[in-house]
Amino acid sequence: MIHNDIAINTDRYIVNEILLGNDVIFKELYTSYAPKIRKRAYNFGSYDVEDIIQNTFMKFFENLNSFKFQSSLTSYLYMIALNEIRTKSRSNKKLLKKDSLVLPMCNDIEQLFLDKEEFYLVKEKYDNMDSKYQLPLKLSLQGKCLLDISKELNITVANVKSRVYRARSYLRLK
Repeated sequence: MIHNDIAINTDRYIVNEILLGNDVIFKELYTSYAPKIRKRAYNFGSYDVEDIIQNTFMKFFENLNSFKFQSSLTSYLYMIALNEIRTKSRSNKKLLKKDSLVLPMCNDIEQLFLDKEEFYLVKEKYDNMDSKYQLPLKLSLQGKCLLDISKELNITVANVKSRVYRARSYLRLK
């Protein structure tokens, strides 16, 4: 009971400080929870992770006045994040169903790069990439969901996520 009271008082202090404009407390909260939200969003198969984090903290801040302290501040923040993940997931599915999202195919990818040197650097990296990373990335760019890719390649969904992430990281120019 004492531990619970301390947590509620700490949450009240944090909320009051943020509402009073204490940017340091808000930045500390962001620094503490953004990586956890990023991991959670990525585990749900979302690649719009930064949008989810930004929207989560914007909604958190906008609705802070209405926080009732019936749950912990952490639970409240995670619930907002979970709702954002679900919303983003639903909107991505709608876009794919309507075919309004045009995903690059291997033939059109050159159009995405204004700088041809950058295109050739990325293409060279892609061509030299291990096929175990190339194929999941290609299928992902074609709009296939992680579950379909895992079935097609006969690997786990977690493995697909990992390979797509590693392929994208490998292709990033430094």
